[in-house]
Amino acid sequence: MAFGAVLPRLRAQVKRDLALEGIPRNKVLATVVRLLDTTLIRVGGEAYARENRSYGLTTLRKRHLKISAGTLRLKFVARVALSTMSP
Repeated sequence: MAFGAVLPRLRAQVKRDLALEGIPRNKVLATVVRLLDTTLIRVGGEAYARENRSYGLTTLRKRHLKISAGTLRLKFVARVALSTMSP
């Protein structure tokens, strides 16, 4: 089955998992999937972050995040040295 065909089911599962109490593994994974889906951030990798000082979702650092009034903002150098900031 093509990825596009299962995407609605994946999004529905993510929505259910984000509603879970506490911070179980499925909720953390759902958060990652939601961020990938809504921001189009690349996954990233430790070696690339270390060698190029550019980041993806899995290599973001605390300094790249700002939470204010219930809004999460991301600001970091992405691949190809593009500065990225969420709205």
